[in-house]
Order: sequence, then structure tokens, then C-alpha cells
Amino acid sequence: MSITRQNAYPIRKRSLVSNLFSNDIETVHIPTNIKETTNEFLIELIVPGFKKEFFDIGVEQNKLSISYKSIIEKNESEEAEVPTEKFLVKGYEVKDFAKVFRLPENVEVNNLSAKFNQGILVVSLPKSEEKLPVKIQVQ
Repeated sequence: MSITRQNAYPIRKRSLVSNLFSNDIETVHIPTNIKETTNEFLIELIVPGFKKEFFDIGVEQNKLSISYKSIIEKNESEEAEVPTEKFLVKGYEVKDFAKVFRLPENVEVNNLSAKFNQGILVVSLPKSEEKLPVKIQVQ
């Protein structure tokens, strides 16, 4: 069995007018790798510029959810400041997002771990011991 990804916020076709006045959360493309080893599944999210404090990772009803919600408070003095730099090319953007992954039955949900290093979030999903592949030697 494998891990399947579900969009938490499905993309909808909307007109220009509804895009301008919508309060819906945007769907953000986050590059994602899913690997399987003998002992675990690894989910890697490529998220440069993000801060680890704003990630929320949890499991409910055999679904892994990974979301990012930045909390930025601006003072009145910050709002009045004129920006001293501007982007000429912007290859990525830090935006709030949510991703949901349906987990296979052989994942130990109580032993999940996550590490964030140099813009890559890696979530480790250990496999249950009783469901690991068994090698039998022929005698």
C-alpha cells in the first residue's frame, strides 16, 4: 500500500471577478517527494524561506495533515515604512498552505517525527514491525 496525497483546498475555476473578491484560502504548489524504505516512509516538502515554528503536523483518521500558517503582526510604524528593495525575479513565495496524505495501514502513527533543515521539511513515518517484509533463506 502507498501514501496518497489529497489537496486540502481543491483548485476551482473562477472568474476574474470572483478571484478579486474571494476570501478562500489559495492553493499553493509545494514540491513534495515521497520515499519508501524498508523501515519507513519519508515525505519531503521543499519550503525555502519558511519558518519551522509555523508548521502544524498531525494525524487524524489515518490522514497526515501538514499545514503552514504564518502569524505576522505589523506595527503602525512598519506599515508606514517604504520598502527599500523590490523583487526583480521571484522564484518562490512563502504562503500559507495545507496538504493531506492518506496513510497506509502499516504506519506507526505514534512514532512520527519531523525535521526542518535548510528549507526542506522531512516527515518520517515508521512502518509497523509486524508488517515489515520478511526474508526467508532457502536451506
